[in-house]
Amino acid sequence: MNTLLGIVWGLINPDMFQGVADMLEDVMQASVPGIIENVRVAEINQGSNPLRILSLRALPDAHMGDMKKAIHEENKKNKDPQEAAADEEGGDYYNLEVSFAYHAQPSGKRASDKARNMHMQLVFYLGIKGLFGVPLPIFVELQGLVGTVRLRMAMTPEAPFLKTLTFTLMGAPQVTAGCIPMVEKGVNILNLPLISNFVNYAIKAAASSKQIDLKACTQSAD
Repeated sequence: MNTLLGIVWGLINPDMFQGVADMLEDVMQASVPGIIENVRVAEINQGSNPLRILSLRALPDAHMGDMKKAIHEENKKNKDPQEAAADEEGGDYYNLEVSFAYHAQPSGKRASDKARNMHMQLVFYLGIKGLFGVPLPIFVELQGLVGTVRLRMAMTPEAPFLKTLTFTLMGAPQVTAGCIPMVEKGVNILNLPLISNFVNYAIKAAASSKQIDLKACTQSAD
């Protein structure tokens, strides 16, 4: 499975992370500290160093109560009542729990070395809200990640045989990230408690259930 993941990892289009970037940006903009006027997620890239799966186990429906409630609430907001009821009552489901980890490879000072690890670029606008903000571009390198995610897959007889995929993180994952200002070398702004708390809050707030319509994605790709 990890060998397959390593191959697929290099085939992923970074544009697929745009939704994640928008979600993180919304969370950050809603809770920026006073010294930060605004924040923008300029890029998210998975690099060439893949995530690793530690364990897999199938789960019965009895273990998915919280996720089923979250799906029900999401469907109530976004779907017609009859359509939502049909989706929840009909069809077959497969539940899976996945534990995963990520460890960054040693990176030097060259940009190509850092880019092989998962990373993103943020732009913090320092100043006072409502006034002009001074942009501070930040390179964020993911150094470590450990977590567990539960997946609920709605099956369909039509290719690709998966109708929807819903996932939820089991608690906030353990994250270690290095943030380096791109205009000043050798400074890690995560050493500042204010920025560290802000980034950790954003990650926890973004770790909520999400539902993906795989059939629609496949048709769009075609």
